[in-house]
Amino acid sequence: MTSFLPASAAAGLAGFDPATFLIALGALGAGVRRRSVLTFTGIVVGGTALWGLLLSGVLGPRIRDVHWLHLARSGDLAAWIELALAAVILAWGLLRLRKSHRRRRARGQLPQETSETEGGMNRGLAVIGLGFVAVVVGDPAFDVQVVQAGHAPLALNVAGWLIWAALSQFPLVILAAAVGLGRYRRLAEIMRAGWLRAAPTASALATALILAAALVLAVDALDRLLFGHFLWNP
Repeated sequence: MTSFLPASAAAGLAGFDPATFLIALGALGAGVRRRSVLTFTGIVVGGTALWGLLLSGVLGPRIRDVHWLHLARSGDLAAWIELALAAVILAWGLLRLRKSHRRRRARGQLPQETSETEGGMNRGLAVIGLGFVAVVVGDPAFDVQVVQAGHAPLALNVAGWLIWAALSQFPLVILAAAVGLGRYRRLAEIMRAGWLRAAPTASALATALILAAALVLAVDALDRLLFGHFLWNP
């Protein structure tokens, strides 16, 4: 169990998503109340942790006793599943490439102020936060955390999910802390400029790693299907 919290931190960083930070930044520029940004952060971070805790608690007893490694490395069925997983990961990587191309054409743009009333924008921000919590189950890093949290006792489980949620949303957490202290304007400018500089390189590296993972899985599965053995067996 001593490795669970570091593993949660690693999974949280793997699930890093700057979208909520950019949304909060744009909302501040559009004139929403600071309290609404803090509420948005609480919904995203706290809601994600609670959702993950619930799923790992419900699925954990079933996950804990399954010998995943044995299932993943035995028979042609496992190879076909691995090949299908490689195809999904490859599609994910190609989708990232496509989105990256679109972002290059729109680099530096942030959400613009709309004609909605201030109250509507504040409520809309909360709804967006709930939407992010609802769809996080589609994040592979979240699913990994659900699996590994199924082995942890409750206290560690809570801590692990809080770590995961905070690290996956760390720009938003930093912005919310600055908003709470009333020192967000300068920090928002610095973080926006830093993200715009780092985003192309970070995105390209992440996409390359995803495509490499798809290639390794595909080669491993095809080796089993064509030659009768995996590249690596436990």
